[in-house]
Amino acid sequence: MLTIQDAMEQVRDFFDLLSDENNQHVKWILEHAQFNSPLVITAKPIDTQTNESAYEAINSTVRDIVSAITNLSSPQPHPVNLSGRKLKKITQLLQRNTNGIERTECDFGNGIEQVVIDQDFAEVGLKLLTQKSDLGDLLATFPVQGYGSIAGSLVQLGTHYNKPAIQVEEFNTGNKIWCQVDQLTLTKLNEKLRVKDFWEHREVRVQGMLDFDGIGKLTRIIDGTVSYLNRRQVPLDELHDPGFSEGHSSEEYLERLRED
Repeated sequence: MLTIQDAMEQVRDFFDLLSDENNQHVKWILEHAQFNSPLVITAKPIDTQTNESAYEAINSTVRDIVSAITNLSSPQPHPVNLSGRKLKKITQLLQRNTNGIERTECDFGNGIEQVVIDQDFAEVGLKLLTQKSDLGDLLATFPVQGYGSIAGSLVQLGTHYNKPAIQVEEFNTGNKIWCQVDQLTLTKLNEKLRVKDFWEHREVRVQGMLDFDGIGKLTRIIDGTVSYLNRRQVPLDELHDPGFSEGHSSEEYLERLRED
């Protein structure tokens, strides 16, 4: 039997799931509520420090939660980096969908997959979560941290976890990574960074402590140092080396390499 408390707890738990535990100043603000059947709640994330929209700040968290839920229906679930508290919230959501709530639909926009939880989905998910042997594989959390660097183009300037940061679109993956900068880099950037560098997506290399989540995805860089990449067109005559084959034809040179 569905009660008012059940319906409101379903909404509360879902938005609690979508909240970033490390971004406490970002809150989901109610925009619209429709209480006749079906219950419809519309909300948006707001940075309470600036009173501005915070979709970008919460985007990664939302995608992680969507991935964790949809993963429950996968024939071969992959590890998901979730805290025990968030795991409990997902379990509570599924339990209500087997005990009164017929269907839960969540539409995020921004190219994020829609989440639909019905009774069949919930039963499969709960069965998986209650199997201890599978639970260890499903929710194995192996965050990795190590020093390294990425190369990419500048996207935006802002803050990440209340620290000065730049966002870089990585060349290899196309992922947008927030890079917290150290104090020395911040001073240097103040001197040479220009707004047009972001408009023109200037290419940079960021070195620092790389944080990877449980499935090997780079999530952020801590204490990053930033350097510009300066590319130039190299004419072919600069690459040409007439003495490279030591006077041999290409066929003779390759044959000598095979013999060696």
